[in-house]
Amino acid sequence: MNRREKAQEALDPMFFRRKRHLLRGWRRRHRWSRAGSYGHPLTLADSPPGCQVRVVGFLDGISPEQKERLYAYGLVPGHRLSVLQHAPVTIINIEHTELALEGELARLVRVEAEDRTAV
Repeated sequence: MNRREKAQEALDPMFFRRKRHLLRGWRRRHRWSRAGSYGHPLTLADSPPGCQVRVVGFLDGISPEQKERLYAYGLVPGHRLSVLQHAPVTIINIEHTELALEGELARLVRVEAEDRTAV
C-alpha cells in the first residue's frame, strides 16, 4: 500500500471496499478471457454478443427432452452460430434462424470460440 492509498484510507474508510467492488466488476465484464481456460467451460451464456462460436456439446444438467428440442432447432455439436444478445434472453442465429434461449438453458450449452470479432 503506497502513501497515497494510506492517506485515502485515513480519510475514507470505505475506500478499499469501493476499490474492491470496482475490481470485481471489471473481472465480471472480462469473463470472456477467463472462460474456456483453467477448467472453466465456455458456455453460450459466457460468449459476448456479436461473436461466432461452434457448439461443442452440452453440460450434464440438460434433460434429454431439452437436448432433443435443441437438436430439432439445429443446435447440434459442430454447428456454428452467432450470438446476437443476452438480455432479457439469449438470442442466437443458426443458419438464418434466430432462436431465443432462456439463461438457464444457455448456460448448459458448451461452445468454443470461432471468431471474436463482430458478425
